[in-house]
Amino acid sequence: MKISTNLYFTTLNRRLSEQQSEITNLQTQLASGKKAPTASMNSQAAMSSLRMSSVIQEQQDHKASLQKADGRLQQEESLVSAMRRISDRIYELSISAANDTYSAEDRNLIAIEVAQLKEQLLSYANEKDEDGNYFFAGAATATKPFINTQIVDFGALTANQTLTIAGITITAGGSGATAAEVAAAFDSLARGAAGDASGGNIASSSGTLAGYTTGAIANTDQVTFTPTTGTSGTLSVSGTGASATTIASGTAVSYVGDQTSIRIEVGNGEKIKVNTTGTEILSNIKRTAANGDITYVTAFEMLEEFETALTANNQANIAKAMSDAENFSEKLSKKQVELGLSQNRISNRLDIIDEKTILYKDLMSKSVDTDYTEAITKLSANMLALEAAQSTFAKVSQLSLFNYM
Repeated sequence: MKISTNLYFTTLNRRLSEQQSEITNLQTQLASGKKAPTASMNSQAAMSSLRMSSVIQEQQDHKASLQKADGRLQQEESLVSAMRRISDRIYELSISAANDTYSAEDRNLIAIEVAQLKEQLLSYANEKDEDGNYFFAGAATATKPFINTQIVDFGALTANQTLTIAGITITAGGSGATAAEVAAAFDSLARGAAGDASGGNIASSSGTLAGYTTGAIANTDQVTFTPTTGTSGTLSVSGTGASATTIASGTAVSYVGDQTSIRIEVGNGEKIKVNTTGTEILSNIKRTAANGDITYVTAFEMLEEFETALTANNQANIAKAMSDAENFSEKLSKKQVELGLSQNRISNRLDIIDEKTILYKDLMSKSVDTDYTEAITKLSANMLALEAAQSTFAKVSQLSLFNYM
């Protein structure tokens, strides 16, 4: 008969179970590469993993935002550089055109190139990014920032003559209407005012202005028509009095974006401007008169005046373009420097984010990843301990008092 105690078997069974459980955990860690493949195995490691993963994701989201801003700034810098090449070319052309050896025909040829450069500049000013947003429209990124504003030069209407432009028709009274009266009436009607139907100079009106907004030019018989759709549009004049009213050959380029600056936070309360408004680069070009008076013009006004001066062979105004182009180039150079500095600030912050991410990943690895050297050492030790426990259990289970009788 084999004699043993319950204490021996209970203790040895518990020890064997603990050793086997530990070995199973270690084998799972080695297979998964994680200290806690399931939260129940190591709740502290699991919580640490969640916290660090959240921190790393925040860093990655911030990095993606900065990279997008950096890409936009790079594209803006590229466009400003292209504009700078145009301004430099205008400067070269103004020097050549001011040369007394050039004939009127030579200057007409230069005028053709200036007109093309103006169209090219307008194209750059209305560029979009990969998301379809305009670069130079301020915060109004869905609005085409620069559009051609057409000028209508109104003429006088005789009795009962009609004039139709952009959806509005006016009819002169029995006494007719002067050019100034026609221009003022049309602009007023376009803005929503009621027509003069009392039998006066403007007898009646009908329709509403479609596709444009208007603006009277002070002390002239002219009214500007600015497309509301962001496209150049085509104005036409009709009616029995159409022959007296013409669409001026020249068009003005108007900025219809806004002046809002968009800023993003790069870190620790540090913010940078990531957009450029059209007026920053293409308006407020300084012009100093001979008497010292200072005025400001837009780049498109400058080019329009230069083209007109070339066509008219006006050397005095051609010389003015030289100074204008130089000031325009200086303005664009400053913007290039500003954009470059912003990119450098973003680049520095991206480097910091990368360094932080490496540090956070290292901390998370130490917290949740399996240390293979340590795990293998523990596994070997536990395997030996299990074998020893099994051997001890086998020997203890064979003990009997009959062996000593």
